[in-house]
Amino acid sequence: KNNKKIKRIIWCYSFGLALDQKRIYFSISSENRSDILSISFKNNKLLGKPKTHFSQQTLYHNEKIHQVGVDEKFLYIANTRENAITILEKASNKNHKRINLYPFLDKTGYPITKDHNHINSLKPLKDGIVFTAHNGGAIGSIIGVIHEKSCMLFPYNNRGIHDILINNKDFIFSD
Repeated sequence: KNNKKIKRIIWCYSFGLALDQKRIYFSISSENRSDILSISFKNNKLLGKPKTHFSQQTLYHNEKIHQVGVDEKFLYIANTRENAITILEKASNKNHKRINLYPFLDKTGYPITKDHNHINSLKPLKDGIVFTAHNGGAIGSIIGVIHEKSCMLFPYNNRGIHDILINNKDFIFSD
């Protein structure tokens, strides 16, 4: 009986989903690539053809795109391959019109641009971005907040945190 209320819409390997008023965005991955696509929907029905927003080659499983987020103008990608938060204009649909935020620096101050900390979850907010990284600190994880030109990193004792949810007063993640 309940199976009629549940509908599978993605028949592929996926880590991330996001929703705005008109489209559902999802990451899909194959053996050697990872993509962000979206499709229009109305009244619980998918409409038209999927639109590709972002695509990159991957060599290893850990490089697959993880959680995605959207707001009115932008698409946010937890880009584990580049150890970055990738931001795209939703309307432009161009890989080359992107911004990569690298929250982790090496000892000399240069960004760590390969999967080292494993940024896997993010949540865009009105005035910033909250994210998690699977690996960080002595043997734990990292919770990060990007606001304007600053990035604050907070260590968390357990390694492997994922999946951010934020409601009015609570910050929720899986441990």
